[in-house]
Amino acid sequence: MNSNIYKSLIVTICCIGLFSGCITTQNTNINPNSQDVLRVGVSTDYPPIIYKQNRQIVGVEADLAKALAIKLEKKLEFVEIKWKDLIPALNSGKIDIIMSGMSITMPRSMQISFTEPYLRSGLMAAVPIEEISKYRIPADIIFHRGQVGVVKDTVAEEFARRFLINANIVLLKKASEAPHYFESKRITMFIHDAYAIGWLISQNEGELGGIWTPLSNDSIAWGISRGNPKLLKNVNAILKEWKKSGALDKLLDTWLPFRNKIPWGNTNNNQKKSLKVLGY
Repeated sequence: MNSNIYKSLIVTICCIGLFSGCITTQNTNINPNSQDVLRVGVSTDYPPIIYKQNRQIVGVEADLAKALAIKLEKKLEFVEIKWKDLIPALNSGKIDIIMSGMSITMPRSMQISFTEPYLRSGLMAAVPIEEISKYRIPADIIFHRGQVGVVKDTVAEEFARRFLINANIVLLKKASEAPHYFESKRITMFIHDAYAIGWLISQNEGELGGIWTPLSNDSIAWGISRGNPKLLKNVNAILKEWKKSGALDKLLDTWLPFRNKIPWGNTNNNQKKSLKVLGY
């Protein structure tokens, strides 16, 4: 998102009462022990949800973090952390909140508290554009016999290992590696979160194609330490306000204009049909 669009977005949201005051920029010199700072843990490898552009942290979560800091009357500090280290960092007190496109899962819920979800998501697949016609139903993905790429330590890896019993699982460090893996024939399919797949396709148009049937039905939320119920309560109240005013939808529509075109309503039925074929 360029600076002019971003400025326009901020003005628009200000006008509907989401923000008050000015936007706080990234600050790496803040005292981490200050009660006036919101330390937001991010793993900046999930465009358009959270990523880096011209050395600046941008994306859906970046804009929401700026808005949240203003509502909480705190200064904002982005703390970049590897994906696998986000929850340990939260539980050790290095950060106050995880805002990095994290989906709610049972194992994660046993370690941290999640806010109310703010975005519906799920897993989708990308394949070489010439292979698209081979995948007409979800079971065609489930029975894929090639090399399936997934990002390590994500729900995509868990899903692939559990259900893609005919595939060879190839672990990637980040989603942006997928085009290179396709080009070098090391993978024949890539499974990841829907919005990352959409971004990947848009950046590799003519080479990769998306299979737009969701493989799962997930909810994205923010992680907060179980030892900080006050912050959880305050953030949930702010989320409720944003949802009621329509401000949240306005921001999401700016970054994810295609989100409401994804057939989420059929996800559970599609997955059940595919898994039934496998005997689950």
